[in-house]
Amino acid sequence: GGVGRHAQCKEHKWSQGRWPEKSAKLILSLLANIEGNSSAMEDVEAENLVVSHIQVCAAARGRRRTYRAHGRISRFASNPCHVELICQHRAAPVAKGEGKKAKKTLATA
Repeated sequence: GGVGRHAQCKEHKWSQGRWPEKSAKLILSLLANIEGNSSAMEDVEAENLVVSHIQVCAAARGRRRTYRAHGRISRFASNPCHVELICQHRAAPVAKGEGKKAKKTLATA
């Protein structure tokens, strides 16, 4: 089968769509790793952590060869990536300043 039709895709004015299951599982495993690391530390609680930065960059491609029928050889490449995930303590709310144009700011703890 190909890409199936889904009702959620109507929101984007499209009839077909899919979900990044493998990437979502990777992000969930990274978050579980962060939670485990925070429980190992004494001064860090997992409930107070917030994801402040996430970045995905392309890594060097893996180049291999696969052997096919009738003596042919084809490329067998992989497309890995580097995932960077930074968590910080939840920022304390900042009181609104005086005047008409008060900007929203976050205070780091």
